[in-house]
Amino acid sequence: MMLVRRPQILKMMAMFKFILLILLLKMVLICTHNCNGLKNVNNFQNYVSVLYDRHISFSLLQETFWDDDYVNGIRHMYEGVIYESNGKNCRQGVAIMISNNYKESSKLVFKDDNGRFIHVTYDYLGKVYNLVSLYAPNNYSERKEFFMFVREYISSLENLIVGGDFNTTLSSLDRGGLSKHICDEAYKELFEIIHSCNVYDVWRSRNENKKIFSWKRITNGPGLWVLNNTLLHNDEYVQKVRNIINEAVQSSLYTVEPLVWWDNLKFRIKKFSQVFSVNLAKEKKKDFFKLQNKIQRICAMQADGIAIDVTKLENLKLELNNYELEKCKGAVLRSKAIWASESDKNTIFFLNLEKYKQENNAVKELINDKGDVISDTDGILDIEYSFL
Repeated sequence: MMLVRRPQILKMMAMFKFILLILLLKMVLICTHNCNGLKNVNNFQNYVSVLYDRHISFSLLQETFWDDDYVNGIRHMYEGVIYESNGKNCRQGVAIMISNNYKESSKLVFKDDNGRFIHVTYDYLGKVYNLVSLYAPNNYSERKEFFMFVREYISSLENLIVGGDFNTTLSSLDRGGLSKHICDEAYKELFEIIHSCNVYDVWRSRNENKKIFSWKRITNGPGLWVLNNTLLHNDEYVQKVRNIINEAVQSSLYTVEPLVWWDNLKFRIKKFSQVFSVNLAKEKKKDFFKLQNKIQRICAMQADGIAIDVTKLENLKLELNNYELEKCKGAVLRSKAIWASESDKNTIFFLNLEKYKQENNAVKELINDKGDVISDTDGILDIEYSFL
């Protein structure tokens, strides 16, 4: 959602969430994205290419999932300047990316410590424009308090543009499927922001009755769950399961209703194993991406002619290979379980195999006559056309 203070904008156009502002005679292009995680170097480079191709002046990001080390490693990949507020434990995160033409006239004013709010100003001909990127909490009470803070902060700002993920709908038109619009305290606080601070939703003001969504949440059942027996090699898991068993033995059902006791015990162990597995997978995934980004940064340094520690690089690659091998073992285990429950239905397997081969057959980069490596789609097509 993009909120703009009414009196200050001379002309505004909104299309596919890109906001075009005509500030006097100078054109400034602003976009806002909930990127749902941008902690992959390749994805970041692709996003930067989009910003260059579309000549984006200011990009307001939410849910970056960045940390300080990652941001320091990617700053050189963008010609402009990146102002960011990183959340804790690589969650949340907001940022504002400013192109090279506007960075000298922009400055960071404020950012919080939770990765939810950042404020940057842009000075043009002595007139200051305030740009805010925010990400509201999912928790109801926290979201209400956050909106109270936002209202107090932006109330005195002029020439205001707010882009972000508010996690709140303004009407039933913003809801899809069976979900309903809720007029809770957080909604009332956001409504108060709009009226007291004299801002409005740009897209909704130009599309009063449309129901268009950038994404939908599809709710499925719990699906098939199979115990990953590699957990039996985890000392913490084994000890906690033993504690559950010892506690269950003290129940009166152990002697009176042994079958009921046995079913209850299996249920408790299953629920605990599911939670433990999910938390363990999150930690491993976090470590995997950190390791992957370290390798990509070292390889980028090597490509730039900077001396690197080759032994360290090989050790990191070996460690990454161990992670990938473990993921493959988990996929094999899950595929066996699906085959056992759904019989010999291999259509999905062959479709995924076909998709995999098509991706490998695609031309991802070419070298032009000057020896430069071209990876963008238009550049590859130009080289192929000139060659043929």
